Amino acid sequence: MSSDTRSGNAVRGLYEQFGVDAYYEHHGGDYANPHERHVQSLVRQADALGVLGDRVLDLCCGSGEVTRCLPHRDCTGVDPYLGWLYSERTGRPVFDWSFRDMAMDRLTGQYDSVICSFALHLCPMSLLPQVLWNLSRLSATLVVLSPHKRPDCDGLAPWTCVHEAVEERVRMRIYL
Repeated sequence: MSSDTRSGNAVRGLYEQFGVDAYYEHHGGDYANPHERHVQSLVRQADALGVLGDRVLDLCCGSGEVTRCLPHRDCTGVDPYLGWLYSERTGRPVFDWSFRDMAMDRLTGQYDSVICSFALHLCPMSLLPQVLWNLSRLSATLVVLSPHKRPDCDGLAPWTCVHEAVEERVRMRIYL
């Protein structure tokens, strides 16, 4: 896949054209987050704020962009589409839970923080409140990176936004 088809707008267009499931089935091995540099910069900013802790759940982990910038953390991935790629690139454990699985309380473990990069905005609105509630039972900190303002989790489940940063149109919100 060319770098043109990996731009943020092109990926969004491919999601719309094929659907998320079919996109990853056919193009998952080629996927690269076009905003990886900004994602990693923002995660390092969150780390510098001291909110991440040692145990991190890399939710919708993709190919491991977040985990790779936290090499000294105990990271576990969750991704129904690219979990195999995450495991291959990071050597870390991964679960293949979908948003539906998360809403149905399949999430397990205790983490110091949950980081979701470029995916929570894809959660169906009908599932989002339950997913967020279940995440709050696993961790006291949620970090959401998104290519736009959605979703705003402030006030959903027990989450309150305590910090926000934007770098080249990549938005990070930290919720406690």
